[in-house]
Amino acid sequence: MNQTGLGFEYVWPSDIVDYITTLDPQFEATNKSVQSCQGLSATERSSWQSFYQSWQDFKRGANVWFGVPSKIESIRLFEQQLKTWQDTLTTRKCS
Repeated sequence: MNQTGLGFEYVWPSDIVDYITTLDPQFEATNKSVQSCQGLSATERSSWQSFYQSWQDFKRGANVWFGVPSKIESIRLFEQQLKTWQDTLTTRKCS
């Protein structure tokens, strides 16, 4: 991703692939933590599973040649939500 001096950001298809490749191990590690965490309710686990499945569906269907700007925004939203889950796990002493 490249920033211009005018506040624009160029995002290339390879940036999408790199971002997914970087973020996916964090999802996998968090998924393992969720599975082993005794401090989460069944509702929370179900919510995580839905979110995790959404990530899996997104990364499998991420055609990096079309809709690059919307894909980068989707990945950033996934990343923010993942951070919230990681914070929850830390609070519950599960990470």
